[in-house]
Amino acid sequence: YSVKDAAIIDVADVDAIAEAILARGGRILIPKTLIPGVGNLLTFEDTEGNVVAALEAAPGNPFVAP
Repeated sequence: YSVKDAAIIDVADVDAIAEAILARGGRILIPKTLIPGVGNLLTFEDTEGNVVAALEAAPGNPFVAP
């Protein structure tokens, strides 16, 4: 897999997303990782082999639309 090509989606709760991914047969590639000033990032593979990252933005993250 290639994380550099992963789409990043904005989510409210990466822990809930991780649970849903595993419950539906996906797999976690990179567990929740705190990126200071950005937020928590989780990278996963869905059941069709797509690599996607989920970002729970930190308060005040300048890279996420309000």
